[in-house]
Amino acid sequence: MHGKSSRVHSGTHLWSLACAVLLAPTCASAQDSVRTIGGFSYDAFRVNEETAHWILAYDRAAWITSDSVLAAPVDLRAQLGPEWFCLEDRGTWHALYGQSAAEPDHYRIVFHYQSVSKPSFVSSTAPLDTAQVLASFDDRYWHFPAITRNQWGSGTLTYEATFLTDTLQREIVRDVLKRAQLTGPDQGLPPSVRVRHGKNSKAKTLHYYLNFSGDEQSFSYPYRDGTDLLTNVAVGNNQTVKIGPWDLVIVAEQ
Repeated sequence: MHGKSSRVHSGTHLWSLACAVLLAPTCASAQDSVRTIGGFSYDAFRVNEETAHWILAYDRAAWITSDSVLAAPVDLRAQLGPEWFCLEDRGTWHALYGQSAAEPDHYRIVFHYQSVSKPSFVSSTAPLDTAQVLASFDDRYWHFPAITRNQWGSGTLTYEATFLTDTLQREIVRDVLKRAQLTGPDQGLPPSVRVRHGKNSKAKTLHYYLNFSGDEQSFSYPYRDGTDLLTNVAVGNNQTVKIGPWDLVIVAEQ
């Protein structure tokens, strides 16, 4: 368990940080009108105080549970890999020790500790990870999840652990919006096609499709039957419409 030695410095640093959190209000109370103390921005630090408390809680979870792991039977400790995790789930801290399984996107848990009070952790067998893996790294040795989705209340949380291409990022955002029922027919258009809607003097609805690319684009027209005003050709609902490079189509509904 090389993780513990690396936490000693972290814990010492965070203890000093916690002391600073406690001392700063005392210093400020002596001079309420001064918001910067010795070049240190008190207001800026208070904004990050919650993050400091979270990091301190993380360090506490790692320190306490790593002691329990070191005291565990040798045969169990022999099953451990280099990866271990601490995470918070709605106020409850969990510490997981194990190793990556042979199956992609799986982590075999050997020890699972769960907080029962602020300084105490107990061994737990409760299931924890219900995340759905959407995509994984294709590295030969680090085949870990890159994009996951998990339930959160009545909705979902999609987590991206890497930089994505513009195409993939667009598809993920589109999928998230669709799941939240925030999409409309225009979200299915090709990326280079832009659309605007309006009404003419006869109160007819107009749809303006502009192709901002040097390639021909096509899409399924999603609105009521109409007529292409530039060619006078009828356009039906769900009919495939083609737009030439840097061209436009204007459809007036009937």
